[in-house]
Amino acid sequence: MAAIICPNCQFSNPQGALSCQKCFEMLHDTVDVSRTATMGRRQSSVAVTPLERKQHRIAEAHKFLSSQSIAVYIEQVSSPIVLRLGTSLIIGRVITYDNQLRLDLAPYQAVEKGVSRQHVILKRAAIPAITLEDMGSSNGTWHNDVLLQPFRPATLVSGDELRLGKLTLSIYLP
Repeated sequence: MAAIICPNCQFSNPQGALSCQKCFEMLHDTVDVSRTATMGRRQSSVAVTPLERKQHRIAEAHKFLSSQSIAVYIEQVSSPIVLRLGTSLIIGRVITYDNQLRLDLAPYQAVEKGVSRQHVILKRAAIPAITLEDMGSSNGTWHNDVLLQPFRPATLVSGDELRLGKLTLSIYLP
């Protein structure tokens, strides 16, 4: 198999890598799908700005949220996944059967988009503060377009965007 050369640092990465193992630059172009809005069952070509989409999602998410829950929007899925957040939540692509609360992203092409089995963990530091940590993922975690260093917490704010490999999520807090 051919190696993938990083356009940023020229490092030779293994075939199938989504980000450079040396500088974490994305190795494949990402597709901007934010310009399409879903209306009912039909796709519409109505232009929706990222700010408009974010404002709509904030208003919608607050209908479902309690003080102990979060809403997760996955790329272009129109409805949020609402989860009760105790002390922590692992987000990845495989659910294991233990007492840890997990969000399985496998149904959302997580394998193809480079999401690790245990990609990130959300932790409740104190109400309402929630932190996010990359768990040493293979393809990196971006928090509002800033690459997170593994195991270094970052504070989440409602409406923050996360990119796990090439899968984009938006997190909404109460």
